[in-house]
Amino acid sequence: GNGKKGDLLSLIPLSGKATGMHTKNLYYPLKNETLYLGKSRGVSNVFTKSRVEVRIKSGLLLVVYTSV
Repeated sequence: GNGKKGDLLSLIPLSGKATGMHTKNLYYPLKNETLYLGKSRGVSNVFTKSRVEVRIKSGLLLVVYTSV
């Protein structure tokens, strides 16, 4: 997605878990990781560049973008 450096992105699994998560250009990158519903691992990550990438192998994911 597009935004600007410093914007926030939250990745929230809605199906219990989201597996095979990869992100690029976020302060806390994910590399083939699993996010679990109810955990804060994917919440309020910060754009390090104006374009970020998010990939998911399985699961249902809610993506919340916040412009700051």
